[in-house]
Amino acid sequence: MRVDRYVGGRKAEGYGMFGTQEQNAVAAERMSGLLEGIKFRVAVSAASRSNDFPLNLCGPTPIEQVVVVGGTGSIGGGSGGGASTGGSGSTGGNLGGGGGGGQGNGGGGYTDPGPGEGNGEPDEPEFELFTPTLVVSGTTTATLGKTFQLTVQILKNGAPYENTAGLTFEWEYIYRDKESIPEEATGRFFVNDTRNDKSPTFEVRAPGKICYRVGMQFDGTYDIHHSEWHEVTHEFPDIATVLAVPGIESGIKAQFVRASNDPLSNSTYVTELGGQVMLDTRMGMPWPPEYTVDHTSTGERAALAAGCKASVKIKHGDQFDINSAPAGGGLFYVALWHTHPPLSHHKGSSTLSRDVGPSTGDDEDIENALASKTPWIVWDYVGVSGEHSSSHRVDSPSQYFLCGPQKRSLNTLDND
Repeated sequence: MRVDRYVGGRKAEGYGMFGTQEQNAVAAERMSGLLEGIKFRVAVSAASRSNDFPLNLCGPTPIEQVVVVGGTGSIGGGSGGGASTGGSGSTGGNLGGGGGGGQGNGGGGYTDPGPGEGNGEPDEPEFELFTPTLVVSGTTTATLGKTFQLTVQILKNGAPYENTAGLTFEWEYIYRDKESIPEEATGRFFVNDTRNDKSPTFEVRAPGKICYRVGMQFDGTYDIHHSEWHEVTHEFPDIATVLAVPGIESGIKAQFVRASNDPLSNSTYVTELGGQVMLDTRMGMPWPPEYTVDHTSTGERAALAAGCKASVKIKHGDQFDINSAPAGGGLFYVALWHTHPPLSHHKGSSTLSRDVGPSTGDDEDIENALASKTPWIVWDYVGVSGEHSSSHRVDSPSQYFLCGPQKRSLNTLDND
């Protein structure tokens, strides 16, 4: 029996050897400590096969292939040749005679179970093995709820390599640091359905600074070659994007109408409502993800009189699993909103009036919006010359006003 190391690109099909059971046991004991972790091809002389004992799995060493060394070759096939897969035939290419098929040049040799020349060497892989350099390119910023692409270029000795036959790709990503997500969330997430994709499309399901890289593997080998990490900042959508979504404006206006009428506002008192605009990127939910207007807060009643000062403290927050957010997504607030009250229900003889739009001053709308690092939507009356008064109808035209930043800051993820 002869054992040769095999370094080709095929997958191991089994391990074992032909011979008597006693011969197998002795050989396995001798080899088990020497061959561990190495892929081998085993060739056994046909003459030494004393019986039809089947392939015996013995020992931990993976044997690439078991073939029988053919005997004297002839045009009709090797006289001692026989494939490990069994069966009879007349061509040496399938039956193991190294010179048995075709030319019958005499010498026995190694032969694969498929067609072959029987030249004594393993088949070469269909692809070229080399140490590649992988360069990932593409965007460095992406928007929550959108998609983007990255591309990997394969370089061989600094030159582009375009042949992807026999190559497998695996993309992964990881939070860069705890600046955007609590430290417990740090971990690698592998991207599904990218095994043969040099330019995959990624869904942005979580905000933060996230690094991507790709691993490449030659089929049938164990080494994985990786690119450098490529950082992409997943940003929140800006307020223009949020307001362009059908149903957002009408949803907030509906809350304004509700807050402007009895029982929330009447001739005795007025009330403000507030909430958040949410983006649902959770896995299993529709994609592209949906935005919703979420009412979370009802302000304290304020007496409808001169100097009336209604307010509402807006409750807000995200809902996501910090351990799976990059892949599993979550519910994220992208804007905060609240209503301003009407003065139209006032029944006194005097006329009440106030400025329309975001309030100014200490602890007022503009200051609070900037401190929250999130866009604010204030729904109020259009007014006349910048004022709303008790002489205006309760159903007078209304609109939204904006204050604060254009988009929510990533820094708010650590502050909630």
